[in-house]
Amino acid sequence: MSENEAQQTTPNQAATLSLAYSQDQPAIEFAQGSAIPTTIPVVDGDGRVVAVYRAEAVPQPQAQSRSFTTADHAAIYAPEHGLFDVSYASAWTLGR
Repeated sequence: MSENEAQQTTPNQAATLSLAYSQDQPAIEFAQGSAIPTTIPVVDGDGRVVAVYRAEAVPQPQAQSRSFTTADHAAIYAPEHGLFDVSYASAWTLGR
């Protein structure tokens, strides 16, 4: 199967897109289908393309499989908040 054939979708695979707001920020929601376009043209009332939205996959966090020797090793620093998440450290302490 060529790359072009792999990217073809049937009408029943195409998702329905809608505009929603989450915490006062616009977001595109999809429902039903399993395929969404990688580019979405935005047209004005006359049908002219005025912008193009491009989609990219969001990397999923990888599960960490490592063993800790102390609770301090399990603490996670969250720089965006300037705080440590100690939930894993607490669980480690409870489970030892």
